[in-house]
Amino acid sequence: MSDSDGNTPSNKNSDISREKFNRIINNIVDIITEVDLKGYFTYASPQIYDILGYTSEEIVGLNGLKLIHPNDLPKTLDKMKETINSGETMTMDYRTQHKDGHYVYISAKGGIIREKGNVKFLAVLRDVSKQKAMEEKLIKSEEKYREAFERAEIYKDLFAHDISN
Repeated sequence: MSDSDGNTPSNKNSDISREKFNRIINNIVDIITEVDLKGYFTYASPQIYDILGYTSEEIVGLNGLKLIHPNDLPKTLDKMKETINSGETMTMDYRTQHKDGHYVYISAKGGIIREKGNVKFLAVLRDVSKQKAMEEKLIKSEEKYREAFERAEIYKDLFAHDISN
């Protein structure tokens, strides 16, 4: 059964769903990625360019594990193994190298999907570099105020000692 343009109703629904899916993907800020078990990108939404400097076409086929900061790689691999074993959703933060060489803090949330006998990671990635920079500033500020308070306590004790003598 087909309508006047030769499309079956299910094909039309499929086209509408695909169009709707593409509209959603193209209008979100976060990156949607699909990575195989060896770490190679099999899909990345266009937003990857805004955050990591790669086009979707450039990143597909690259090994994402090689882009992760060396200090963050062990915990990232552990989290991936844990996700494979448990089947649960993972959330983690790590640094990924931008195409121009600097590192971007990424927060990733995702899990495994099984498709045609293959296991892959499907994840949503968000640039959290600004939040991490603010956290670091806050930590440094707290350290400064703590040191100032401790110095003030020392001077208070010295002053109290001088007065009592």
